Amino acid sequence: MSTRLFGIFLVFTLSMVIILSGCSEPAEETLFPAREGSQWGYINETGKMVVDPKFRAAMNFSEGMAAVKVGDKVGYISESGKFSVDPQFESGAAFSEGLALVMANGLFGYINPSGKFAIDPQYEVALEFSEGLAAVMVNGLFGFIDPSGEMIIEPAFDHAESFSDGFALVKVEYSYAYIDTTGQVQIDGKNFNSASSFSEGLAAVQIDDQWGYINLDGDFAIDPMFNYALPFSEGLAAAVVDDLLGYINPAGTFVVDPKFEAGGDFHEGLARIVESGLIGFIDQSGQVAVKPNYEQAQDFNQGLALVVKNAIYQYIDLNGNVIFTFGN
Repeated sequence: MSTRLFGIFLVFTLSMVIILSGCSEPAEETLFPAREGSQWGYINETGKMVVDPKFRAAMNFSEGMAAVKVGDKVGYISESGKFSVDPQFESGAAFSEGLALVMANGLFGYINPSGKFAIDPQYEVALEFSEGLAAVMVNGLFGFIDPSGEMIIEPAFDHAESFSDGFALVKVEYSYAYIDTTGQVQIDGKNFNSASSFSEGLAAVQIDDQWGYINLDGDFAIDPMFNYALPFSEGLAAAVVDDLLGYINPAGTFVVDPKFEAGGDFHEGLARIVESGLIGFIDQSGQVAVKPNYEQAQDFNQGLALVVKNAIYQYIDLNGNVIFTFGN
C-alpha cells in the first residue's frame, strides 16, 4: 500500500529538471507556473499570464523568489519576472529561511537572495533549512549545519530528515531515533521498523507490520493498528485499514471512513483521494469537493491546484472551476 500511496502522489515534474520544490509563500499577487508551447511563465490567480513564458522550467515562488531554468542553468527571478540571481547553477531549490540550496560542480551549497554563496558547495547531499538547521552529507554520513555553515551536529547518521517540531528523525544502520537540535537522542526508536518525521506533535511509526503515532515524549498517542499511516496535516491524517484509506483525528478515531484507494495530506482544507484510479479532492468531513476526474494532481496552493487529464494541464480552484488550461 505504501508504494501506491507514494507513487501516485509524487509531485510530477512536467518535464522539469530542477530539484526539490518548496512551499510557496504569499506574494502581493500570487503567481503560478504555467506553460505556453514549450516555455514556462507565470499566471496570476485569475489565469492571466503576467510573467512572459521564456523559461525551460519554472518553480513556485518562495520568500519572494522562484527558481527557473534557462538552457541548462538555474537562476532565480523576483515576482516582476526579472532575474535577481542569474542562471548559473546545475540545480536549485526554493528559498527556505533565507537561503536556497543549489548545486554547483556536482556539490551542494547555499546561496542568499543576492546569489552569493553563504555556504560554499561542498556537500554530497543536502536538505533545505528547517528550524535553523539543515541536514548535509559528508563522507557518506549526515550531520546538521547552521546558516553560517558551522557543523552543529557532527556527521554520524546513515539517514537524516529535516527538523520538525524540534526533532529530526535519524537512522544509524537499522535503528531509528529522534534527536534534538543539540544532537542528543530524545526518543530511541530501535524497536521501530519504520518511522516518519513529527507533524503537529505526532509522528507515524511502524511496529512489526502495524503503524501508530507517538507523541513528543515518545509514548504512543495512537496505538499501532493501521496498515499504513501518513503525517498529520490540518488536524487529520490519512491511515489505511484493509487496504482502504480514510482519515483519523489525533485521538485515532476515523472521521472519514476508510473507502479510498489512496490519499494525501490536507492542504487549504482539501486532500487528494483516489477512486477508480482517478484523483479528486475531499473536504475534512469526507465530502467530495472536486470529483475524481484526474490522472495526476498537485495539492492546493494559494487557492489553486494543478491537475492533469488526457495530457491536458489545468489549474482549478477550490470548487473545481478551471482557471487556466495548457496542453501536453
